[in-house]
Amino acid sequence: MKAVVLGSRCYRFFPDTTVVSLPNITPPGGGMYQIPALAGGVVVEGVTVPDGAEPGDYIYSGGVLTLTKSAAELAARQAEKTAQARATAKAARAVLVEAITVTTAAGNTFDGDETSQTRMARAIIALNAQPQTPVPTVSWVLANNTVIQATAAELTEALARAGAAQAAVWVI
Repeated sequence: MKAVVLGSRCYRFFPDTTVVSLPNITPPGGGMYQIPALAGGVVVEGVTVPDGAEPGDYIYSGGVLTLTKSAAELAARQAEKTAQARATAKAARAVLVEAITVTTAAGNTFDGDETSQTRMARAIIALNAQPQTPVPTVSWVLANNTVIQATAAELTEALARAGAAQAAVWVI
């Protein structure tokens, strides 16, 4: 592994591209800055800048690569990155859950988000508490805004499908 020293800062060197990627520095338009290794940098053999290193974490002087951050600072930064990644994943999951729709064997498409699942559960309990002859129904607005008379059996099917769809995206 090689490193490129620009001033006293070390960056990872990617020999297949002859450029240096500067981690966590985003240029206008996105992506990563790619600095040619020959643009004022010195390519140093035998120096490894660890994955996840950021500019300023290490200095190179007198042939020695020195860490400029404490272990606690590095751990805190890693914890923050992990927390940010988890928050991003949870937000993406919330969007997926909010968009759940399920279709029952009868061909009716229900909203399957968490609020709809709660409403289904309450309706199922209420329908099952009524006398079952004739089969009780409740007016229900489907995902396409069509109103049907839903039975406890169809709502139970929709709830089970919605729960399965949510479970499929839940673990991050």
